[in-house]
Order: sequence, then structure tokens, then C-alpha cells
Amino acid sequence: LKWMNRANCVLIMLGASKSNLAKLRKKTGYPFGNCKKALENNNNDLEKAEKWLEDQAKALGWSKAMKMESRNTPQGLVGVAWDKHYAAMVEVNCETDFVSKNEKFQKLVDIVAKTCLHHSKADNPSPKSISKVVLEGEEMGKLIAADQQSLSDHVVRNIAMVGERLVLRRAALVSAQSPLQLSALTHPVTGNASQLGKYGTVLVYSAAAYDEGTAALAKQLCQHVIGMNPTKIEASPDDAAPAPIQPVVKERVVTEGEEDEGVTVEGGGGEEETVMMRQAFLLDAERTVADVVAEANIKVEDFVRFECGEGLSPESEEVTAKAAQAGG
Repeated sequence: LKWMNRANCVLIMLGASKSNLAKLRKKTGYPFGNCKKALENNNNDLEKAEKWLEDQAKALGWSKAMKMESRNTPQGLVGVAWDKHYAAMVEVNCETDFVSKNEKFQKLVDIVAKTCLHHSKADNPSPKSISKVVLEGEEMGKLIAADQQSLSDHVVRNIAMVGERLVLRRAALVSAQSPLQLSALTHPVTGNASQLGKYGTVLVYSAAAYDEGTAALAKQLCQHVIGMNPTKIEASPDDAAPAPIQPVVKERVVTEGEEDEGVTVEGGGGEEETVMMRQAFLLDAERTVADVVAEANIKVEDFVRFECGEGLSPESEEVTAKAAQAGG
């Protein structure tokens, strides 16, 4: 009987160990071998094992990060987290397009966007008119996420998991005082809580009435900014008179590692035509953007546009003097 009791205890312990192994693997995403070692080193204590894994990953991540400093990171994702009056648009870079499609990397970008949004709200609880703040990667890394870990710690932990150099590149924090409202969009959308894509924009607008119709048009205007890449909203007095509306030209942009799965970005007929109100509307080339917004009684007040990797190349990581393109 004593032998049977001991055997039953062993079976119960093995069952508990397997259960904790599955839980730890699901929660952390680390390989089974690492999770098993963590439980063995911590007497099958799930909480202690998780902390042990995090400490190991952080140490390994910092070590790998130092060894990878010379590697270029031309790929990555743009992420946006936003509501009616606040938005955070971020860019996080990696080495290959393969990793940009990795669920762990996408979760990292989601965390970065949400953390930057939280920081924007805490730092500017009562926005006055329109505020735009650009953060560099070093500043972003110091921000504390919801789990009380810095974004730098999140990055190095993910370096240990994906095996590539990862870089926090930039963030644009936009806020607008009521009645102004924000809209945002990325392309292509992945379906995450924070939108992710290769392109992104945040748009500030005012309207005679704020309803589903104006919100839908604001989203279409975001789509226009992504596709047509305007550099300012209105023409200055010195600008030449507008040329006749030109047909919209589609350009296929294929990222490294893809055969023909790139995003489609629309371009205007003339390279010099970068004034948003003068451009042919992306979704109705027979009308200008000015015609569309006038008919809907809506006004574009400002915008910021990101394109992942703009100013970067596989050979060089020299960034352009103005990485964030802003209207106005």
C-alpha cells in the first residue's frame, strides 16, 4: 500500500509538472526545453519559473544585442494605437521581412504603440489645439509598459526569441483638443488591437457634424494620405496654379523576401503635385480632395505619415533629416 501511495504521488507530481509546463509555454512563448529547465530549477513553481525565464532571456538578449549592433535593420512594421483625441504611431525595425511577419515581433510592436499612447495621455492630459511630439528610439526605450518593464527590456527579450537585431526607430505622438478628432490607418492591416502595417498615417480633422459618415470619410482620407503621399495640406501663395487632374497611377511596392505580395501605393500623375487638396482623390479620380471635403463639410487640419524603412536601405541606416512627414 505504501508503494502504491508513493507511485500515486509521483504520478500526481508528473501531471502537475506537465500542466505547468504547458501553461508556462503558452504564457511565455519560450521553447519547451527552456520552460522545462525553468520549472526544474524552481521546484515546479510557475511564478518563479516565469521570472527565471525572463531574467535569462533579458541577459541573453542584451548579449545578442551587443553582438548585433553592426547589423542593418531595413525591415519592420509601423504600428498605431489611437482614440478620438490621442494617437501614437511607431516604427520598429528588424533585419528581415520574415521576422516582421512573426507573431512575437508583431506583439512587440503592439506593446510599443500602446505604451507610447499611454505615455502621450499621461504627459498631456489636457491637449490644447493640436500637439505633435516625435520621439527617437532612445527616448522610446525608457518608457515603461503595462507590465512595468521598459520598452528596451521588451526589445532585448524579443531579440533572444527571434534571433535578429530589433530597433525602436521613432514614434509620433499626436493629440487634439475637442471638437477636433483623430483618425488613423495602416496598410496592410493585420487585425491586431493596435493596427500594424508597412505604412501608417494619423489625421486630425474638424467637421460640421461628427457622425459615422464623417468618421468613414476621415478613414478614406487616411487611405489617401498613405497612397498619394502628400507633403502638405494647402498650397502656399507662392505655389503655381493647379494642373488639370491626372489619372491615378498605381505602383507595386514589393518588400524583400516577397514574390508579389507587396502593398499597392498610389501615386499622382506629376512628381511635383504633393499638395493634398489639389490631388485627385484616391477613391474617385474625377474629383480633387478639396472637392470631396467641401461637399462633406469636413476639414483636414493636420496629418503625419510613416512608411516603414523610409530613409533606410539594406546597405545603410542613414535616416533622412525629417523621418516623419507631416502636413501643414
